[in-house]
Amino acid sequence: MQSSIPQIVRDTNQLRRLLRDWRRDGGTIALAPINGGPHDGHTGLLETAKRHARKVIVSVFDDVDITQAALLGRTSCDLIFAPQSITGKTRVKVAPSGSGDKVSLDTKTTQIARLFGQVQPDIAVFGERDWFQLVTLRQMVKDLALPIRIVSAPTIREKDGLAVSSRNALLTPEDRVIAPTLHKVLTASAKLLALGNPIESVTAATYKFLSESNFSSVEYVMVLRAYDLAPISTFNPAKPARLAGAVQLGRVRLTDNVPITG
Repeated sequence: MQSSIPQIVRDTNQLRRLLRDWRRDGGTIALAPINGGPHDGHTGLLETAKRHARKVIVSVFDDVDITQAALLGRTSCDLIFAPQSITGKTRVKVAPSGSGDKVSLDTKTTQIARLFGQVQPDIAVFGERDWFQLVTLRQMVKDLALPIRIVSAPTIREKDGLAVSSRNALLTPEDRVIAPTLHKVLTASAKLLALGNPIESVTAATYKFLSESNFSSVEYVMVLRAYDLAPISTFNPAKPARLAGAVQLGRVRLTDNVPITG
């Protein structure tokens, strides 16, 4: 595994010169955008990227210090692209209404679209923890006929099931004990749905249980068609679906989703 500190590039023209050299060697290039300081969840993202491409570029929107760069180097990152700023909005909206994620997806989708234009990767890797973003970007690539394959990386979890995220550091010790309940409840409910229990009654019971589990509030619990996030009223084992939920715990918003498999 790579151990050297990867080169940090901030200028798009310099990036493109480097990419021309890489492409002359005939290798595939994967892009793995990350937000916040690197953590174990990003490690899984980069390991997935490395399995699919010869070269891996990490893009970050925050300043990168030498410690972060060293960590990324240990996780098979070949280059860090850290543009000064990428802002704006897009009209691409795939997140389901009522989920509370649509506004942030507008900005994120524009950021990623501009990164795709700058890097022009063969492959782009995103984590399954943010399923709404994953589906939105697949739809954007399809709509714009971009020659990019979107690859999903499995959600990396702590031993107690909590999805690894930089926001977990904001949890108080008391809230950290409560936080894994979201994943545990979604997993149990997904099993009930897979057995054929009615979606309406299971989601209502899931919402009620979470509301009584010391979370500050429950934002949503919903069953969605996996490939386009359309709400469904009946689970068909032949058609992939996800059970998604979001809660507020103190000052931290937690989201998670699990597959429903028959």
